[in-house]
Amino acid sequence: MTLKEARKLERGSLVRESYSPSSVKWGIVLDKTYVKARHRAKSLCQDKNERYDVTVQWINGPRVVNSHINYESENPEIMQNWELMVISRSK
Repeated sequence: MTLKEARKLERGSLVRESYSPSSVKWGIVLDKTYVKARHRAKSLCQDKNERYDVTVQWINGPRVVNSHINYESENPEIMQNWELMVISRSK
């Protein structure tokens, strides 16, 4: 999700992982925080000057981060806006 899309993001919106098109993990946005600092965008591997940190509650349990060692993420989880894709906006 771009910064423009992240600015419009509201609590209650449905999201999924942006880099996994077959992802069945959907989440509900609980909160977002604007961060203005130079950082390395996780999924883009580029330096950026700003981002939104989005707190996501995964609906059907935590994401599996590494299936080889069966490591699951936290639930709720804080992710950068670049790692998410909007499915449905809150009304």
